Amino acid sequence: LCGFRDWRMPTRKELESIIDFGRSNPAIDPGYFPNTKVWYFWSGSSYVENLQAWSLYFGTGDNNIHDRSVSNHVRLVR
Repeated sequence: LCGFRDWRMPTRKELESIIDFGRSNPAIDPGYFPNTKVWYFWSGSSYVENLQAWSLYFGTGDNNIHDRSVSNHVRLVR
């Protein structure tokens, strides 16, 4: 993607660091992150023996735990 091969899922802390709690729907700066969907985005942080993972809701900035079978959005970092 974009000429790089070292993309990965962000940790929960990394994903939380781009939340802007002064905004909502989406809770992120649209100047830096245009077209961010108001939905859950996966983190690479596991929960309960890899059966679940943390995700962040970009409508409000809340976090939650989902089974890995759930369809959420992905934002990659490198």
